[in-house]
Amino acid sequence: MELYEAINHRKSTRRYSREKLNDEMLQSIRNMISGGERLFDNIDMRIHLVEGSKQIHELMPGIIGGYGKIKAPYYLIVTSEEKEGYLQNIGYSLQWVVLRLTAMNLATCWIGGCIGYDQLKDVLDIPKGQVPQLMLAFGHPAEGSSPFRYNPSEAKRKDISEITEGTMDITWSRILSAVMLAPSAANTQPWRFAFRNGKIHVYSAGVSNIILKRFMGSRSLIDVGIALCHAMVASRHFSREIRFSRDVPAEIKGCEYVTTIIEV
Repeated sequence: MELYEAINHRKSTRRYSREKLNDEMLQSIRNMISGGERLFDNIDMRIHLVEGSKQIHELMPGIIGGYGKIKAPYYLIVTSEEKEGYLQNIGYSLQWVVLRLTAMNLATCWIGGCIGYDQLKDVLDIPKGQVPQLMLAFGHPAEGSSPFRYNPSEAKRKDISEITEGTMDITWSRILSAVMLAPSAANTQPWRFAFRNGKIHVYSAGVSNIILKRFMGSRSLIDVGIALCHAMVASRHFSREIRFSRDVPAEIKGCEYVTTIIEV
């Protein structure tokens, strides 16, 4: 399965089999997470692979609060230094891993909420200057379930007119169809794309719901990073070469500017 196909068919999985992965597959995943794609190369970030255990599972109520306990055979835990752009970088980098795991026929689920240093200091070798950020569950799905949605239209997503302004060509319409399938916390879909003067400015929309706003804080920037990963994967699929750059675009009320997409 290609990564573009993985975008179309991947879905979140909350129930997992206890089946272990073979050594070859685990090594492939370790290689994958040790390098991989980054939105910003100047931000120190690490993705740690840990096996599901009683110790990890006992931490979960403190990590994810009311999200629901997800017991999986494996987890990826992200630690990062906290500097400008680190949340977008986490979303972008980890979603590349998610799509590659999907292409390996494995199930995945982003796990939100706060992870405390004290909770994980005996589980991980946390690099100096980095802070635990979030987790991703993965493995084989429980018997009788699938890690895939068979029809992308099953996903509940906003209309493209709600996330864009300006005029785009048919290829960009197709690229944004892939962007719209990006997962987001509470399905808020906070990304906004403004087409202006040959550039595409990307914003993070504020959350109006007070309860969600308090829970998410600035974490919607992770979701925008995930969307940017989908934009890059889809652009390559449709033979559009793009790069990300900082600009000084016009403000959009209720939105925070993130980056600008430039075709090269």
